[in-house]
Amino acid sequence: MIQQTTHRLVGFLGFIKATVIGGVFVLAPIVVLAVIIGKAVTLAYETLHPLMAHLPIQNVGGISLALLAGIAILIGICFLAGLLANTALATWIVKWVELAILSNLPGYSLMKSMGEGLAGVSNKDGHRTVLVQ
Repeated sequence: MIQQTTHRLVGFLGFIKATVIGGVFVLAPIVVLAVIIGKAVTLAYETLHPLMAHLPIQNVGGISLALLAGIAILIGICFLAGLLANTALATWIVKWVELAILSNLPGYSLMKSMGEGLAGVSNKDGHRTVLVQ
């Protein structure tokens, strides 16, 4: 009886541990991305605010024109980065970095495969990455 209860408790604690770790892996990139975007918007606002002070209109619908312009500029930069990422040179650089550096890191292929699976991108070499316990 005690052994069965102990086994259930260990299983439950393992479930809690795995769930918390999984939650951290899901939330950490979201939090990091939110912080980076927040810093970028703040920097754009602080840069544009003195320039926008000379315009006759300061707010649009209660939102600072400098903030809206900063967000528009950041979206434009992201668009240009996306265009650059689709070039042959960028594809070659990514493949070289993966082969020369990242493929030597433990767990990289597993994380890449998981990311491709979540994004719906197919693996071109036909191999599936699995985790053996």
